[in-house]
Amino acid sequence: MFMKKFYPFFMYLLAVLTTSAQCTIDSSNIPVPGVYPQPSNLPHIQQSTFYDQTIQGRVKSEGDTLILGATFHYTVEFMRVDSITGLPPGISWAKSPNAIPGGGVGCLRFYGTTNAAAGTYPL
Repeated sequence: MFMKKFYPFFMYLLAVLTTSAQCTIDSSNIPVPGVYPQPSNLPHIQQSTFYDQTIQGRVKSEGDTLILGATFHYTVEFMRVDSITGLPPGISWAKSPNAIPGGGVGCLRFYGTTNAAAGTYPL
């Protein structure tokens, strides 16, 4: 009997927590391929203060590159971020969507509270 009542509540809670961790894409602010805002423009994380910042980006769909004097044309099928390391303890990240198609947009959200010592945390 307990599980009948608990299971729907657990599924609802899981859905709410999963949804709230994602970032929201605003493609009107992403005119050309690149990252917005620039990482250098993000505010610093402060001890014991909740941090919540979203980075958005547009993936290039195709281009040319020069390798050993020869020009090669490429097409981007998709880009995916599988992991981010180097964050201070207590800071989490979420992405949306899981894989961004060439020419598409996506975002990364960094959020949480840390009590880590002040310093530089290279990603």
